[in-house]
Amino acid sequence: MEQNNKTNRNLEEGISEDRTVRQQIAEAWFLTSKELAVLAHARGRKELFGFDFENLSGIKKEEMYEVLYKMAAKGMLKSDGISFRVEEPYRTLIDGIVKATQAVLVYPKDKEHPDLCCYEGEDDYIVTEISMVQKNSLKIYSVKKESMVVFLEEEGYLPVEKEEEYKTLLEEKKQKVPFTPARECLMEDGMKCVIEVYDLRLRQTHPLVKQVRILEEALFSFIIIHTQKESRKFSYDRQIIAEEIRHITGEELGDHDIS
Repeated sequence: MEQNNKTNRNLEEGISEDRTVRQQIAEAWFLTSKELAVLAHARGRKELFGFDFENLSGIKKEEMYEVLYKMAAKGMLKSDGISFRVEEPYRTLIDGIVKATQAVLVYPKDKEHPDLCCYEGEDDYIVTEISMVQKNSLKIYSVKKESMVVFLEEEGYLPVEKEEEYKTLLEEKKQKVPFTPARECLMEDGMKCVIEVYDLRLRQTHPLVKQVRILEEALFSFIIIHTQKESRKFSYDRQIIAEEIRHITGEELGDHDIS
């Protein structure tokens, strides 16, 4: 694989315990929207949740060949002279996104769009974010499930848990209330972050089934869990965040049908 298409490979045999989760990421990949669309098409998908692909059908044949050969030069595709196939690790990477049953979007304060789109796998989240170093590219990498909440804390999306905080359910409302868009939630005083959970098993609409809202005040932080049927407020607890973003119950799916 070409060096300029991969970064953050481990520099040592072991990883120091004082490294952040991001520093422990073994490798990452940079893909343009067009490259991601080609890979998705090659794996039988014309769209992926969270991405606004360019319409490949509108691209001229000469331009498409240029894209394909550039991808082959980067090690993404391999040609036998007749057709192209997706090479590893891109096959595993794109299959992880295609086959994900759940997606988690992370909206920080003062942002209209999510910073992170995370696809849940068996052991990891495949995380996508806009690259800050390669223009018009996405950075894609994986984070272990057990490290995800710590990763979000280290990146500043979540408050760092205080040991002295009293963890308890503070309020519970059993009522059907529509979801408030994340950007509107983030306009509320003290709202630090909104995490949205989508169930990708559901037909076409991929509905939002849960919002995890993080409210940060002077002395304490709180979690508000909002689903189609109820709203619960807790004092901040890292474990609650971990459980809520990786687990959708049948009750939370409401009246939606699984395809």
